[in-house]
Amino acid sequence: NIINTQILDVCNNVTAATFFSNNLIFCGSKDGSILILNEKLNIINTISGAHKSAITCCIYIDEKSIFCSGSIDKNIKLWQKDGLYITQLQGHNRAITCFTFSNYRNCLISGSEDNSLILWDLNNYSKIIRLQGHFNLITCCSTSSAGRFLISGSRDCTSRIWDLKKLACILIINHQQWVLSCFFENNTTDDVSNK
Repeated sequence: NIINTQILDVCNNVTAATFFSNNLIFCGSKDGSILILNEKLNIINTISGAHKSAITCCIYIDEKSIFCSGSIDKNIKLWQKDGLYITQLQGHNRAITCFTFSNYRNCLISGSEDNSLILWDLNNYSKIIRLQGHFNLITCCSTSSAGRFLISGSRDCTSRIWDLKKLACILIINHQQWVLSCFFENNTTDDVSNK
């Protein structure tokens, strides 16, 4: 077995990755570059210098056919499927740590080391609101299947459920340790507010 050295190099440098249509993989790297790979892990596109620092998270938003990359450089960049640059979103004061998408508000949601979440309007690429309440960096976030509710986790040992209609935290769950991962089960109803 001959191991493709290009694949090993990609694996050693990738810091974030997401899948998208046609079995392609969008990868962010330590040096701020973006790689688009096919299902055989062959590089089909490289965007050198996409960010000034390591890419920490990325997401593909199927409804908009765009990629988003977040970085230690505090910036969020949006890209077309073919790797063409769309725009940059600025608003966090520290590194971007996570993303999710809400189809309820048609927005990208970013979490950061600045302890906040920002909702971004994907029609005009502007900030809708900054959600604050965590006392340490945001580690993860996810939306309910209908997109009305958001859950965020933090190193403050809490997860919070946010109502994206009211734009407010409706539940705080205390944990013994840092929250490193969170999600809504796919069949979760958007009736969280009654619990």
